[in-house]
This record gives sequence, C-alpha cells and structure tokens, in this order.
Amino acid sequence: MRTIALSMLALTSCVVGSSSSSTAERPNTAVTVTDAVLPLSTLVDDAVPDGYPTLTLTNAGADTAIVGVESTISSGGGLNITLVGDDWIERKAVESLPSGAGGTHPIQHRATESRLRNVTAPLAAGDTFELTMHFDDATVLTVPVAVAP
Repeated sequence: MRTIALSMLALTSCVVGSSSSSTAERPNTAVTVTDAVLPLSTLVDDAVPDGYPTLTLTNAGADTAIVGVESTISSGGGLNITLVGDDWIERKAVESLPSGAGGTHPIQHRATESRLRNVTAPLAAGDTFELTMHFDDATVLTVPVAVAP
C-alpha cells in the first residue's frame, strides 16, 4: 500500500469502504469522520481529472459547517451541491456545507459533495492520502482517505 501526503480540502460523504479514524484541532472535537474513500470511478476521465471523495461526517456537538477542503494530490478543492434530473446534472459551487448538531451527514458524489480539482498524483486502489477539512468554528479535521476501485 502506498501513502500519499496531502494538504488540500475536499469533501464528499457516503458510507462506503472501511472505517477510518480522524483527529480534530480545537475547538470542536465532537465532529468525526468515518468511511472516507475516493472511488477511482469518480475521477473524471480528463488529462487532469477531478476526484470526488465520499465520507460520513458525524457531529455530536454544536451546529457548524465545512468551509473548505484541501489535499496535496490535487491543485485545489471545492464544495458543491449537485442537482440530478432524468437527463441532466447541474453542479452548484457553495461556500459551505452545513453540519447540524447531533446529526450524521453523508458527503457523496452527485449529491452534497467535495471536489478535488486537477488530481495530479497517480492513484491506485489501496493507496491512502490525507484530506483536511476546515469548519466555520475554526475546527480543522484531517482524515485518512482510502483509494478504492
């Protein structure tokens, strides 16, 4: 297994793969992340693809919101809300993704999602990297993300 160091923000959530632990810097240690995975199938097949990690965010504390994501495997990160119709998809960039108190919040591709722009690191199933999320209450949460087929 290869490990790739990261320093960019990105967020997507769904219960997929194995659980991973997370560490938070103060003030809000009640926010945790499990099941952080980057499915290779979400990489857009371009010369420099975008990736959409998935994860489950649990907030046992006060209301907060994700305001940024980052990782060293890409040149940037963003937060999106995706609307899907019968024959169309529309992504809307947003400044934050709310995480209500006492809730579990899935982040997943083609829904409430995080986006890693221009993934430049070569990735293979079994690799891992770190994803850093920033919250509006000054919490910074870094989690390992597994790369899956």
